[in-house]
Amino acid sequence: MIILAQEQSARQQAQIANRAKDEFLSNLSHELRNPLNAILGWAQLSRTRDFDSSTATRAWEVVERSAKVQAQLINDLLDVSRITSGKLHLNTRLIDLVSVVDVAIESVKLSADAKTIQIVSQLNSATVVGDFDRLQQVLWNLFSNAIKFTPIGGRVEISSKL
Repeated sequence: MIILAQEQSARQQAQIANRAKDEFLSNLSHELRNPLNAILGWAQLSRTRDFDSSTATRAWEVVERSAKVQAQLINDLLDVSRITSGKLHLNTRLIDLVSVVDVAIESVKLSADAKTIQIVSQLNSATVVGDFDRLQQVLWNLFSNAIKFTPIGGRVEISSKL
């Protein structure tokens, strides 16, 4: 009877671990896709359109920033052992929250424009302690999902109540 209970417990733990692994891989795929979409979007547009110099500069800034975010995500993946052991290092510092939001908006603007979705940002200046890249990841996810689930011609509003 004890052996049966142990086996059932071990099976249940294995199923929980398997679901956690699947969820992790799903989240990771989503995180890696966000910066890649911005890079591919600007690359495709640059092949089919002639940009003025300010638009070209903005496009290259988004591509570079997106590539850096994706490189950071890959580094995070390579450091999974640190995550699971609780030794993940956050680069915390004072951050202007508006600047993090603006960078995240810029990264999803191409997707919003493709669906003629208006992004309206009404933020009060706020300084927070956090990891700029991690906060940007979170906001990128939120904004990407907002655009994904907003109908064509819709509106995404971002506001703060700090």
